[in-house]
Amino acid sequence: MQSVLKWLLDSGQPAIRYRTLTEILDRPFQDEDVQRAYSEISKKGWAAKILREQLPGFGGRFHGYWHNYVLLNRPKYVTTVWKFLVLIDLGLTAKNSKILKTCKLLSARYLKHKESFHLCKTSNLARTFILAGYD
Repeated sequence: MQSVLKWLLDSGQPAIRYRTLTEILDRPFQDEDVQRAYSEISKKGWAAKILREQLPGFGGRFHGYWHNYVLLNRPKYVTTVWKFLVLIDLGLTAKNSKILKTCKLLSARYLKHKESFHLCKTSNLARTFILAGYD
């Protein structure tokens, strides 16, 4: 068990370290190690790599997407909805400016225009907006 815990607490993947500290070891967010791990999520590891792949938009608009602005959920696993789900599960929230841009984009596209879509996408977005702290 100690070798697994040591692996989960490795500083190379701060998102996993953060989740381990808070969800397995029950450390509070005020804990210095928790705050350090959280602050590094967007700077290194898997989450940082995904954030670097976010496209800059065009014409001063359409920020916060991956792969294709028109189809935000297809093809599966490489587009905006899927990257967003992973980043939120890795611990990022709307406090991160890139995540906030994605929240605004997905909200405008799917919530404000009352576009009909699949129940799975609805539940995934509702869950991630809540976890992201985006209301």
